[in-house]
Amino acid sequence: MKIKLKAALVAVCAPAILALASAPAHALPGWDLTHTQADIAGTWARGEFWKGSDGRWYIDGDVRDTLSDGKGAALRLVALYNDGGSRPEKVWNQLGHGKDKHFAFNFAGNMKSIYLQECQLVVKDPVRKIVDYGECASVHFIARDL
Repeated sequence: MKIKLKAALVAVCAPAILALASAPAHALPGWDLTHTQADIAGTWARGEFWKGSDGRWYIDGDVRDTLSDGKGAALRLVALYNDGGSRPEKVWNQLGHGKDKHFAFNFAGNMKSIYLQECQLVVKDPVRKIVDYGECASVHFIARDL
């Protein structure tokens, strides 16, 4: 009887213990660019940002196209490092109105700040299907002086 009880406890508790072990070492609140200076009509960007137990910084989230105007939605991310370097990343959503594009990036542990800005995408050359940033909002720091 005691062995069955212990086995049942292990079966029930093991997933919770594993989830806690893989949790971020330094979690920051989720972010959403709505109603910030980085918010632009037609794009909705939101997600999570944390420092992992491996010392790296992680960000993931979704970018949604919120207008049926033929333009896509985009997100610019720029990580700034203590040594003066930077790393830009972009997320382009050309999936259509109401659709989310998921993204995930990780950055070196010496990152000191990260800022984001929502943008609209425009077709620069329809024949060659070249798309680029159209109008962009101002930047918004989701983390400074880390």
